[in-house]
Amino acid sequence: MLDETGKEYTSASLASFLELQKNQSRNMSFIIGGPDGHTEKIRQRADVSIALSQLTFPHDIAMMLTLETLYRGFSILANHPYHRS
Repeated sequence: MLDETGKEYTSASLASFLELQKNQSRNMSFIIGGPDGHTEKIRQRADVSIALSQLTFPHDIAMMLTLETLYRGFSILANHPYHRS
């Protein structure tokens, strides 16, 4: 679940989290909340809450940031030069 109150990661620590999930053969879904945020039912069912930022973003920007963040994380795992430390 993506939420501004969730855990904040660096790019490298998110890559480590993604690798751990992959090694445990866990399926992942990233849920972006509606205009009023997530319902309590979604919050209770979420295994993890991740913050892209403490800021609130429109859906289109949140989707773009999520995709770029995942691309960056998997690029780090593949030792691709996209991410610069």
